[in-house]
Amino acid sequence: MKGASFEFEGFDKQIPYTIYSQEPKNGSAIVFPGFGYSIKMPLLLYTVDVLVENGFDVITFDHDYSRDESFLNKSQDGRRENLEGDVNAFYSDVKHRNYETIDILAGKSLGTRSIAHLMTTYPELSNCKTILLTPVLTDQQLIQSVRESKEKTLIVIGNKDPFFDMKLLEELQKRNGCRCYIVSDADHSLHIEGDVQKTLVTLRGVIEEINVLVKQFKVAS
Repeated sequence: MKGASFEFEGFDKQIPYTIYSQEPKNGSAIVFPGFGYSIKMPLLLYTVDVLVENGFDVITFDHDYSRDESFLNKSQDGRRENLEGDVNAFYSDVKHRNYETIDILAGKSLGTRSIAHLMTTYPELSNCKTILLTPVLTDQQLIQSVRESKEKTLIVIGNKDPFFDMKLLEELQKRNGCRCYIVSDADHSLHIEGDVQKTLVTLRGVIEEINVLVKQFKVAS
């Protein structure tokens, strides 16, 4: 699978992204990486594959903040300002490439913060369908975006993840359209310590769950 590569002027540097175009297409999706977890790593790679196989144009944000010295040297407030500045510039550039409508936002970990920023900043994105992989459940902007969304949301998280919060997940799942897929014994990478086979089975289960949901998105779009 080969996409078209682009760059935009971010908060303080050029940042790459990729567009995987379909013809005809069933909709458009943006996918954000995690911190040190790139789009080419299994969970996100297969998420992109599922979206493409179901006929969605997919736009991937390809910057790795874990290797960005400028970002790492900032305070927490500085990092948030940097991230949000990058996301704003990215979305503006994407719109200028005739992607005025985005149907799905997907991301892992730090990427879920990017999703939350888009949904709470841009009214046209406030009710995107969302796939939140190991989300940062301490982020109030993210929690707000899930609570207020009227569209389908899938949350995937392991019960050994430091951000796991069963009480919060139970509350969010009461919202119509929000599904929480909890992986037993899995950490923030959805890795199960000491059990490679179970980790692989877990990955397959997560991708199947995403595929089922994306098919529903396709029907609804």
